[in-house]
Amino acid sequence: FTCFLFLDVTRSHTLYASENPVAVGNNVTLSSNYNVSSGGWLFNTRQIVITLYGGVVISKTWHDRVSFNKSTSSLTIHSVKLEDSGNYALQDVIDEIFSQLTLSVEGKRTLIFLPLQNIIVEAPMMPAKEGYSYNLTCNTNVPADYIYWMKNGEPLNQNNNIVFYNDNKTLHIRMVERYDNARYECMLFRYSSISFSVTDGPETPFVYGPAFAETGHQAVFSCSAESVPPCTFCWWFNGSIVANTSNYTTDVLSLSMSGEYKCMAINNVTGKNSTNSTTLTVIGMKPLGFRGIR
Repeated sequence: FTCFLFLDVTRSHTLYASENPVAVGNNVTLSSNYNVSSGGWLFNTRQIVITLYGGVVISKTWHDRVSFNKSTSSLTIHSVKLEDSGNYALQDVIDEIFSQLTLSVEGKRTLIFLPLQNIIVEAPMMPAKEGYSYNLTCNTNVPADYIYWMKNGEPLNQNNNIVFYNDNKTLHIRMVERYDNARYECMLFRYSSISFSVTDGPETPFVYGPAFAETGHQAVFSCSAESVPPCTFCWWFNGSIVANTSNYTTDVLSLSMSGEYKCMAINNVTGKNSTNSTTLTVIGMKPLGFRGIR
């Protein structure tokens, strides 16, 4: 049999996000400079991907939303949701690597045009001269996220002769030419965003732990569940609560500790809970054999 446990580890590598914060609906890739051989990705301590001996298992709740690259151990989340904000971790249980990253998902932003009021395009007192540089400044007391320049009613972009400075407030013409004679306008835009979250869950927990263990040792169990907001956990054995955390490590095992270990996930906002369990069989340690003395 194969026993796969997630343990507390100390070494870490840096995790990277292709975009952070990331807007709702976009894709984001999480990656590391380390390739995991036996471990996987977790989200708020809940399992997303497990990779073991070349095989890959993706959690049912994430199966249609993520892609895992075995060669790089990178994780791509497709069309992110607001509830995807949180802590992501990459873990390798063989090499004892554990790295974390906090991802922030933001609501889509809408560009709003601000009416041209209290906005003045200022020019130097001296007129522009051909062959010399010249500056125009967009002066306003209206807060804006972006300033946009127009020339004779058409969008004006940077080029070899046109440069924008000071967050686009200043338009700099490196060398004035005759065709620069035009009407210049600056336009202000402001971003507006809206965010909301939907409380849901918990889904049926995923429970990990050994099926067999020897007396004199300890067993480690792990529990995770999809929930918004993140849920709390408790472990039950023989009708009693034995832990109030997602991970549970038993005392030194005895034969009487065989049985069903149940994890309950609790969403304190929705008031809902969900349970799942695993069965542990404790076997006696094999005695050492001795050769008889002739």
